[in-house]
Amino acid sequence: MHESEVTFTFHGPYGRQYETCDINTRKIDLSMQVIESIDLSPISKCANLEILDLSGNQLKSINLDSLRSCRNLRTIKLESNNIANIDLWPLRECEKLWDVYLTENWFQRINLTPIVDKAIIAIDPGTTVNLDMVFKYVYEPLGFYKNIVTEKKDVQRFGGPLFPHIEWVNYIQQGSLNNWQSLKMCLTLILRKIDPEYWFHTQRGLLEGFGLPELAGYDGEPINIISPIDKSLSPHEVIDAIYDVTVDLLETQIMRGGPTLFLDVAQFQKSAASRLISLIVKERRKEIENTRILIHGSKVLLRPLWFTAYGVDILRALEFSLETDLHGLAQVEASLRKVGLEVKTEDIEEAIELERPSISKSMENYILSIARSMKPEIDVVRRKYWTSD
Repeated sequence: MHESEVTFTFHGPYGRQYETCDINTRKIDLSMQVIESIDLSPISKCANLEILDLSGNQLKSINLDSLRSCRNLRTIKLESNNIANIDLWPLRECEKLWDVYLTENWFQRINLTPIVDKAIIAIDPGTTVNLDMVFKYVYEPLGFYKNIVTEKKDVQRFGGPLFPHIEWVNYIQQGSLNNWQSLKMCLTLILRKIDPEYWFHTQRGLLEGFGLPELAGYDGEPINIISPIDKSLSPHEVIDAIYDVTVDLLETQIMRGGPTLFLDVAQFQKSAASRLISLIVKERRKEIENTRILIHGSKVLLRPLWFTAYGVDILRALEFSLETDLHGLAQVEASLRKVGLEVKTEDIEEAIELERPSISKSMENYILSIARSMKPEIDVVRRKYWTSD
């Protein structure tokens, strides 16, 4: 074999077979070869590879680790095999990945977390899609649901697009904390690519994924939650370490006048977060004291109140959006008085530009999406086809 060539070894009903390719090839086509198993390790030398076609074989499993080196890979075709389980994480490092074909296999469920944000993935209807909680709150805003498709023939057969059944899985459920070093590496690959406009959404999913939803109010870069955690910790130690790191981050955030929203202080009392309770209570009162509700005629503008912890709780309970009338204002004021608070109001003659809240743009967008969801109108983006767990 020449240095400019690579040879693949595969097995099937005809015994051991070989296929030699130029090392600079852009396409490797091993489709329809009745392959039952294949060693893909030589493919790591094919730096220019763009298309890998293994469709129409009899593969029951496949190890994709060698594809980490194929940074130019755009398309991988694995349809029409017998694959029941697959680890897609190696494809995370294929920077130009665009299409992944997985139809007509034996998947009952498949974890698409490694590639759902970067490639179009073709799966069979009825396949349950597992996604890590880290993507739970960015799945819709970033349009990841558009990346999971069925074949055209299935659309034609069922008369319209078919949305997959999504199950959100946390890191305790999937046992991935047993190998924290690997999980940390995988999460780091994801978190480094998240747009800052979705950092707040991402930290909520990340902390829920670790079973810590009560802390999911960190308004900063989510990678700060995991980066200090030692790679050699046990599952229990990982959770404890993430808890402690997040509490420290929240303490700094609040002491600097940052937000206290989405922190469940009732869960803090018998934990390391208990030291934050008095600080949070004090700051939440300040939030209301520093808030003005603007009244323009009969229209009451509630937007500033949405950026306070008490305001979010009250407005969600009343199912108010960004505006209400004077009767609605009376309900809000009555609710605040029950906790011993008064909110300032100000009559204005014309619309004015409201002050930016002291929170990130990401957190602002997250809160406004909640506020707008209070409107009794059809949300054409939100999908109701996943489970809550």
